[in-house]
Amino acid sequence: MEYTVDMSEAVRLAQLFPEMGPILNKEAQAGFDEAGALLTTMVSARTPVAFGTLRGSIGFQRNGDAFTELVGEIAAKDVKGASMGSATSTQLYANYVEFGRRAGRWPPQGPIELWAIRRLGIPPGPESKAAAFVIARAIGRGTSRGTANVGAHMFQRAWDEGGEGRLQRVMDQVPVRAVKRFARLR
Repeated sequence: MEYTVDMSEAVRLAQLFPEMGPILNKEAQAGFDEAGALLTTMVSARTPVAFGTLRGSIGFQRNGDAFTELVGEIAAKDVKGASMGSATSTQLYANYVEFGRRAGRWPPQGPIELWAIRRLGIPPGPESKAAAFVIARAIGRGTSRGTANVGAHMFQRAWDEGGEGRLQRVMDQVPVRAVKRFARLR
């Protein structure tokens, strides 16, 4: 998830009071970091958990400054040494969890068998292999209409379920905090 915030109000304020520029920039970056941490928490809370690797890989990165363009990105980063039972990239896996997958190809049964043992409490052996087969077949077929398997949409849901509004409230306070800091310096 990538987002950009309109900082034109802060830029106009810095043009009126040039000595406020560095204060505004610091406050904008602090606000962006606060909003990024908030959105990261919201996405993580909506992320399904099997091993916790995906949830743990979700992070925030800020680029730019208040006078050019501030861009924030919430994404799953590859975790060194974590393979979730296979050689799958955490970033690649996050796309399948977020958006789902097309019907038509069966997923590997090994990780599904491990999941069935851990989450469903099925003992290892023929029973767990049979459960993995049935689950993989269902995933391969898709829904009853043969369409894609639905994803968790944890990034989109976090944005839609209050993330956008919270981000805006945090960023609306940037000029207010900058003016208060500036007034204390005088």
